[in-house]
Amino acid sequence: MDYEKELESVVQTKSQQAQFIQVSLELTDKCWEKCVTKIGNNPISESGDTKTAGCITNCVKNFLQMQQVLVAKFSGGHNQ
Repeated sequence: MDYEKELESVVQTKSQQAQFIQVSLELTDKCWEKCVTKIGNNPISESGDTKTAGCITNCVKNFLQMQQVLVAKFSGGHNQ
C-alpha cells in the first residue's frame, strides 16, 4: 500500500533527524568539556581566545571524521 511506504519514509526521516540531533548534542558536550576552560567575566567571543577556538575547531573536525569512519565501517564501506 502507498500508506505503508509513506509511513515508512516518514519514520525513516524522523529517525535520521533524531540521530542528527543526538550526534550534535554529543559533539557539543564533548568539545565544550574538552576546550572551554573559562566563562563568565571573559566570554570567548569577547576575549579573542584563539586557543579555545582552535581547540573547538579541531575537536569538531576529529569528531566528525570519527563519525565518518564508524559509519563507513558499520555500513560495510571501505572508503576511509
